[in-house]
Amino acid sequence: MNGRAKRMAHGVIAGGIAGIVLLQLGRAGAAGESGQQPIPRVWDDEALAGFELPPPDADIEVHHIPSAYYYALDERVIHRTHPVYHPDFEPEGYLDSLRALGPGTQLDTDTLDTDEEWIRAGEVVFDSPQLFLPADQPGFGAAALAEE
Repeated sequence: MNGRAKRMAHGVIAGGIAGIVLLQLGRAGAAGESGQQPIPRVWDDEALAGFELPPPDADIEVHHIPSAYYYALDERVIHRTHPVYHPDFEPEGYLDSLRALGPGTQLDTDTLDTDEEWIRAGEVVFDSPQLFLPADQPGFGAAALAEE
């Protein structure tokens, strides 16, 4: 893949990720159950057409995904995260307590009412990890620390 194609792919991916996040927040806020203003649609074909400056190279064509495709994407679930400790410093019973706690999500948009809660939810979304691996996987987390 040449540099131009990579830049185009990165732009589409970055825009898609940002859009998915905003879509999740937009869908949650659109219900308006708490009296908030509905969040406007964030992916608009006409608005995107005039959003960017022309590329410096006339041979580059910029194409955004259509809004119908964007709004058909699944919402991204933000899983709860926990610190990973070196085995020598891990609190006693830590992994057992996590196993008992079980998996869960970091964000419940149904409980957000105030602007401050929505702002904090936005921080959670943008600061959330993109990759999850089991803590006991060789070469990762506690297993990697134990191999030292």
